[in-house]
Amino acid sequence: MGRYTGQEDKGLFGIGGFTLNGRDAWNSGGTTYYHAEGDNLGLTSRSLNAQFGQQGTWGINFSYDEIPYYQSNTYRGIYTGVNGVTVGGAGPGSITNATTQAANMLSPNANVGVVRNIFTFGGKYQWQDWTITSSIRHDHKEGLQENSLAWLGAPSPVGGNGNVTSSALSYFLQPINYDMDRLDINAVYGNTSRMQWMIGYTYNGFTDNNATWAGANPFGFTSGATPASGSAANLAASSNIRASYTLPPSNSSQQIKTQFGYNLTPTTRVNANLQYGMMSQDATYTASTGNGNFTPIGPPSDAFNGMIETLFGNFAITAAPLPKLDVRASYTIDSRQNLSSREAYAQYINDAYSASPGMLMNLPASYTDNKGTLEVGYHILPKTKITLDYSYDAIHRTYSNTDDTSTNQMAAQVRSALTDSLSASLRYMHEDRKAGEYNPGAAYSLLGMTGTSDYYGYYDFYLASRRRDEVKGTIDYAPGPETPFLRLPGLSISLVGKADYDFYPSSALGLKSNNSLSIGPDISYEFSKTLSMHVFYEYQQLFFNTNSMVSNAVCNGSGTTLTPGPGCANNGIWNQKTDDVTNTFGASAEWQPIPDKLKVSFDYTLSYGNTSYTFADGGIYSFPTSATNPTPVATSALYLLALPSTSGVLNSISLKAEYKYRPNISIIGGYSYSRFTYQDYAYGVGATQFSNAIFTGDAKPNYSVSVVGAAVTMRW
Repeated sequence: MGRYTGQEDKGLFGIGGFTLNGRDAWNSGGTTYYHAEGDNLGLTSRSLNAQFGQQGTWGINFSYDEIPYYQSNTYRGIYTGVNGVTVGGAGPGSITNATTQAANMLSPNANVGVVRNIFTFGGKYQWQDWTITSSIRHDHKEGLQENSLAWLGAPSPVGGNGNVTSSALSYFLQPINYDMDRLDINAVYGNTSRMQWMIGYTYNGFTDNNATWAGANPFGFTSGATPASGSAANLAASSNIRASYTLPPSNSSQQIKTQFGYNLTPTTRVNANLQYGMMSQDATYTASTGNGNFTPIGPPSDAFNGMIETLFGNFAITAAPLPKLDVRASYTIDSRQNLSSREAYAQYINDAYSASPGMLMNLPASYTDNKGTLEVGYHILPKTKITLDYSYDAIHRTYSNTDDTSTNQMAAQVRSALTDSLSASLRYMHEDRKAGEYNPGAAYSLLGMTGTSDYYGYYDFYLASRRRDEVKGTIDYAPGPETPFLRLPGLSISLVGKADYDFYPSSALGLKSNNSLSIGPDISYEFSKTLSMHVFYEYQQLFFNTNSMVSNAVCNGSGTTLTPGPGCANNGIWNQKTDDVTNTFGASAEWQPIPDKLKVSFDYTLSYGNTSYTFADGGIYSFPTSATNPTPVATSALYLLALPSTSGVLNSISLKAEYKYRPNISIIGGYSYSRFTYQDYAYGVGATQFSNAIFTGDAKPNYSVSVVGAAVTMRW
């Protein structure tokens, strides 16, 4: 309920706020002004700001903002604090079965979240035809967030009383301790109405005060913990393993920019926007593995010494060559060139217990995006305008499965005031993205790996060829006394709708298609000057259609066919459809039983969201015998079971009254109630329900909250 406000506990809260303004009298000849404001004082979402100066000459400003975010208040974990020390009797390498551990092996319930403290100081100075502005911002973010890690390999959670073998999973609290600094200096020139020019500089610095999180391994493995074989050797080696989880590295960026605008004629204007930047990162490397049973291979240097060069340019011209015609053309270049060196690194992939890692090459990927647009609008009638636009977008990438993609987009829109009371708009857009020669194994080969981990027919959706169709429409109706029906001057009705459909013609596997739909009315009615109401409803749907494949150990993801064949007799395709639906209804009313003295308002919101999963088979797979089916199954169908749906319902209602006790004193009182219910099968897992996995034990975020508030405002 209060995850963004700091009002996460029950009890009494005192909240204060103020606004203070001052300015020289209009006939005094002075232009001095000041302003100070505070909001949410008493909560951890508090803010303060102040400005002081002389209008048209100089000014200074200061602000402070505190932004909380609470992730959970029911988290329990195997580690105490953030330093990776295990709880109580659960020493390193001691847990052979999580389900048999005592309850005190987990830390007490903890509040998990972060708080940001933002300080900003700035000023401006007017010098002849130049306005110079600058600001310095310091942002400190500190707290904890939930994270998880796999030990030795990616495990499948084991239920019952099975012992830990060669892989396990545990959650931990990742420490957040960031400092972010930003400097902006801008100078704006404009002595005439025809030309404006801006030049500026920006510096950003990010400092992570923690380099890594190092946690002791709590699990005792019976295999895989050491290159030596034998259960006893692996159990003994388990306590020598630590997680070396690297945190975001410190980095910095600098950018110079300029913007220029000039009116060639009263109906023709040109604009230019140019930016050049450099980003660097030189954080020291952390350990490549936390396995203390052998000496790992170190990185090729002490630090990455990364460098990225960015270039952005946009040039546009707008003109109205004829009274009913307007035209806009633009060209944009967006370039990101990675100048970092390419080196070979030791990579311990899913086998941190192996002293012989694979050697992989990093990929300093770059891209250049060139885009041109043309838009033409024409008034075919005084109140009806048709707009046609076209754009061409070409992107070149390096170290990618496809080097080039090109996109053609065409759209048409009509807007019309059909009558004095009725207006509408309709827009249709078609987009066709074509990918160059797509090689599913290109990135893996560039990494230094042999073969491919992508199935034949699987394309990354953001690189694959795609066709998109999109329709948007609006209708606005405000009837008056002269309209043929619903002659209610205080009535306003709007209907907004949008639908789109994406199809990936070349993708046999992965995302095949997706579509979204949103539509809903918005109605307002003013019964009188003292009574009004507002009602709205919105339906939203997101749908994803995905294909994937199951193969036997012989194929192992490197087959080149999706049909049965030698060595790949058990390949099979399966399909998953995900459907997200949200219904939102809201109503509000405002009534002044005593005009200009007493005002009462009412608000209600109901939101229901549901995500469902549908699985379908279509492959070739032979299933062995089982306790429920003793007869061997030889069928051309995969046996798949749909996941349970997840749903959430939010009901929120509030009542507020404001009474003007005196012209400068108002008394405010209110009540609100919120009820949130969430159903998700993922929350059905206890912290130690599985033998080789320790989860958070987080409870479903269901709640009921009642809030009673009272306030007094004074003006003088």
